[in-house]
Amino acid sequence: MVLSLEHGPEIQPFTKQQPVEGSRFVISCYVSGKPAPTAQQIWWTRQNYNSFRQQGNQLVIDNIQKEQSGTYTCHAQNTLTPSGQSNKPVLLSSPNFNPLILYVGQQNVQMTCSSSQANPSSFDYWWTYNKQNYSSSVYNLQPVTKTSGGNYICNGRNTVGTSSSTVTVVVQLYLFFVKP
Repeated sequence: MVLSLEHGPEIQPFTKQQPVEGSRFVISCYVSGKPAPTAQQIWWTRQNYNSFRQQGNQLVIDNIQKEQSGTYTCHAQNTLTPSGQSNKPVLLSSPNFNPLILYVGQQNVQMTCSSSQANPSSFDYWWTYNKQNYSSSVYNLQPVTKTSGGNYICNGRNTVGTSSSTVTVVVQLYLFFVKP
């Protein structure tokens, strides 16, 4: 007598992926099960994008961009049960800032240039203001004057390339009203 046990699909853990922005991103989903899932029973989805679905055991994204960062899940099913395994590729990206509102006379204003999402981590940061480079990740405005306003560019570089983001500084005046 031969005993054959059937089981649902099992997805092997993914290897760490570090795609470079603009490149072709390919990751394979290795699935076992008894009975083995067919190619039509394996597909990919993207978290928070209900319309994204890619059939097959390979996720392929041509010319990948930072806007495509997110969690992608490989799904598999056989006649017994479905399963899923997620992968979140992290792409090189620049920091994002909102406009910075400052007031004339403010002291100890520091802007720090960094990028938590750069991959690999940036190792060289500098600021550019009025076409001059400042070789530090921290830019100090002390004190803030009415001429301190403008566009400050945070630059970061790693082995993949260079990225930058602009911080717009708006300087406002304090208004004092004196009762007669």
